[in-house]
Amino acid sequence: MNIPAELLININTNELNVTSFDAESERKALHGRAYSLFRKAVDEIKIIKLSYLTTCATSFAKDSKVVVMSALQAHVELIKEGKIDNDTPFIVHSIDTGVENPLVVLNCLHSVRGLKKTCEALGVNLELNIGKPPLANQWAALYASGLKILCNAKSNSDCSIIMKIDTAAIVEKSLQAKYPNQEIVTLLGSRHQESARRSASVKKFTPSRTAEELIDNEQLVFCPIQDMSDDEVWSLIKMAKPLGGRSMTQSQYDIMGYCSHTFLYHLYKDSSQKGSCPTTAKTTQGESPGACGGSARTGCFVCLKSTRDKSGEASAQMARHRAYSLNSNKVRNWLQYVSSDIQYRSFLSKAIDYSNGESICLQPNSPSGEVLSTMIWFLSMLTFDEQKRAQEFKTLVENGRAHEDITISEIQSDDSLSEEDKSELIEVYTSFATRPLIEPINLELAVYLSGIHARDGVALPKFHALMVYLAVQGGERIPYPNVDLDKMVESKIPDPIMAIPSVPFENYNPEFNSELSQLGFDREMNCQVQDTFVRTKFQERDVKRLLPEYLTQVNNGYLSVQGLVPVPLFSISGEASRQRKSRKERSERRLLRRKGKIERATSRVNSYAFKARPETSVLEESTSRTVMGFAPHHIKEPVLEAIEFSSMSNERFEVDLNQYFEIMQFELPRLRKQWREEIKMNEELHGTMFIPSSTQAFNWLTETGILSLSRSAKLSSLRIMSRTNYFRSVGLHSLSNEQLVEMFHQRMAPKNTQIVSLMSMNEYRAFKAENLLEIRAKRSQSRQKVLKQQALRASDEATFQIELMNQMHANHGNYITESILDIVVSEILLSHGVKAFDERRFDLLKETSVAYLGMIKRHFTSSSVFSSYFRSDREYRCPVTEKNLEQVGRDLFAQSVEDGFELVRQLGQKTNMCHSKLVVYRMLLESNTADIETELNKAVASVRTLTEDAKTKASISFSGNLASIDWSNLRL
Repeated sequence: MNIPAELLININTNELNVTSFDAESERKALHGRAYSLFRKAVDEIKIIKLSYLTTCATSFAKDSKVVVMSALQAHVELIKEGKIDNDTPFIVHSIDTGVENPLVVLNCLHSVRGLKKTCEALGVNLELNIGKPPLANQWAALYASGLKILCNAKSNSDCSIIMKIDTAAIVEKSLQAKYPNQEIVTLLGSRHQESARRSASVKKFTPSRTAEELIDNEQLVFCPIQDMSDDEVWSLIKMAKPLGGRSMTQSQYDIMGYCSHTFLYHLYKDSSQKGSCPTTAKTTQGESPGACGGSARTGCFVCLKSTRDKSGEASAQMARHRAYSLNSNKVRNWLQYVSSDIQYRSFLSKAIDYSNGESICLQPNSPSGEVLSTMIWFLSMLTFDEQKRAQEFKTLVENGRAHEDITISEIQSDDSLSEEDKSELIEVYTSFATRPLIEPINLELAVYLSGIHARDGVALPKFHALMVYLAVQGGERIPYPNVDLDKMVESKIPDPIMAIPSVPFENYNPEFNSELSQLGFDREMNCQVQDTFVRTKFQERDVKRLLPEYLTQVNNGYLSVQGLVPVPLFSISGEASRQRKSRKERSERRLLRRKGKIERATSRVNSYAFKARPETSVLEESTSRTVMGFAPHHIKEPVLEAIEFSSMSNERFEVDLNQYFEIMQFELPRLRKQWREEIKMNEELHGTMFIPSSTQAFNWLTETGILSLSRSAKLSSLRIMSRTNYFRSVGLHSLSNEQLVEMFHQRMAPKNTQIVSLMSMNEYRAFKAENLLEIRAKRSQSRQKVLKQQALRASDEATFQIELMNQMHANHGNYITESILDIVVSEILLSHGVKAFDERRFDLLKETSVAYLGMIKRHFTSSSVFSSYFRSDREYRCPVTEKNLEQVGRDLFAQSVEDGFELVRQLGQKTNMCHSKLVVYRMLLESNTADIETELNKAVASVRTLTEDAKTKASISFSGNLASIDWSNLRL
């Protein structure tokens, strides 16, 4: 040890107090405390297992490893005691993100093998579930797509939630579906000492609960090692002895392990114990699913939550780990370097303010095309370089030359290791390092990224991600980065600016864009848009109210009907006030506080302020109720076919590699040529290759069936593509990022765009406030209307009810008229064997129209049906008011019925046929009937039986008992 001489000079040996202690007794005491806590955990888990199934959420790190050891010990003891059967599953689940540190992957593979062998030897029914994030939730899909900003220490850290917690939730939900009749308790490795923040959280909200308390409280999460310290956890790991193996330390206590822990110990040896990774969607009370953390932790190699990854840097400097960590740490540092510097951001637009004439928001809130391209290069290089390393090492192992590998030779020459340690470490490497340990990108991700880049208008040539991936696969490389994190720039992200287009988005017709309009109309391709009749699902209570004749056809509480759509009957104002959340219509600001002072405030573009504003007042929303009916609808509409997935996630993407290889054997040369030509054209016209391409690549991938989408993914993709093509049509996608930056700072749009003006957020707020005055005026009208109706209902309910009747006629008068015509023509054509024309089924048309007339007739001609929506059966009904109301309803209904018969007369006389439907119906009748007049008269007579009582005049008769009524209490 080299101690500076000046320090030795100042030492006063007379003042030194030396304390001696018995290390062996301290060690035994520590082992005793650890074993006592281990037995406590085992006994509590045994109690839980008698009433519940359990699953261990594990990363196979130190804490969750002790949980698995405890649970396995409890399981084996219960089998021996005859309290559970041998076939009772021992459930363990873990998450593989695909970007874990290579050494962590080695530890997981080693642990999984040991767990399988141990359970097999003990006769334990192991059920091991390894979850992997869905394609769209993998790291490259999130960050190399431009959908998310890189998560560094100062940004949102939802990567662990998306990749780990959400994936764990999928696994846990599948377990619950597999065992629907049993509740499953998740065993977690959370501990009080694990971090100061977690300690306070768990201690405050989760007192040291026993297993009995957990069962009594019906909680489904339990932390069996929550009271253990780091020393006690490591003592248990070192004392554990796997079957046929050795423990790392001598102890008087017998603890069963399931694998050697030498590799795990050396994995942690040079790393801080702080920082953890989520392993489950479950949490203890008071604990939120947080982000990964710690400046020296061993988790995802792309994690940027600390400025420097001290564990990664230490591994990269060790000869033993350099082959696994050097280049991945370089890429990680480069990601950190570009994460906060605004020069690596894109000013490409992604947001539209729908509340103010569809103004376009420009803000540097996504990586630039150049950064995304470089990222894909680096991820591809890491993938294929790791494949090369694994293959070379596998060859050495198979030929008995493993000692020639730098990792193995360094372990063999390490004098600090015992022979047993050397043997166990080498065995882990030779067993599992012969396979690739990381795969940050693969062919599926490259295809997916190519589609998303095109869909979202990212500044990259078409199919760029795929072409870069294939180029690296073919041997092309760029130098790995070497950045100095001390020179990393943390830019202040400016407020967005708003671009005012000359053509609002609502006036943009995507049908004129051939790329968008052709999306999925080929029936033989995957992403299919099919014209189909609308189907409406009625709940059983609505069937009783609207379609009682179909009540016997209700299935599982619903009736699905084709050819009907929901249409309001009327809206009732003056109902009892229902609580409504106040609208947050102000812009949101993100504040940065330091020492109690606000240093920075930035506007957020994803706030409520960009949503379309309702024109109704809060008063109308809280006191008005819309009563829904239905109406016939027999026009086919484009409906996206759904693809069902078993995942929790609604929005899913999948890549069919079989389809890819089948098509690409012919198409790849053409696509590669297009890619190169687009790069050349962009560089000639703009001086850079990073210009947004068209949405053609996304269309092609979906139409060929290479990229398949769930229903929700199709709907969102159509919306996003429409927005992307709109940005392209106004000229924003013809600009390079440098031009966008210049436009951003100079507040001046280039001449080749359809941008009228550019405004700062302060200017835009004032501009928007003026435009929103019109909405305020409409809301004021809405308020006045409600107040007027409330006053009318309180003073003259009879007039109020008649107004509702007129409102219903305004909503349904035309539907009644059309239904009369449809029934007449359908009856004639069906009698002549004509069942359909132009994809219109006349049997369905007649049935739905008859059902509609029955429903709407009841509401017009029966005061009890009509008033049931706003008056209870217990309230007194005035006969005079009821008769007057019925008379008004009959007159309104009869008026629309006669309008329908007038259309029939026009059809028969072939006069005033301005109605397009009349022309089609006349043509059909002429083609299928000899005497149109006679047929029409016959059908009209039949249809009149459906409506004949509507013209009967209501007579107002007074009962003898009416004289005894207290008129002051009547509600008229």
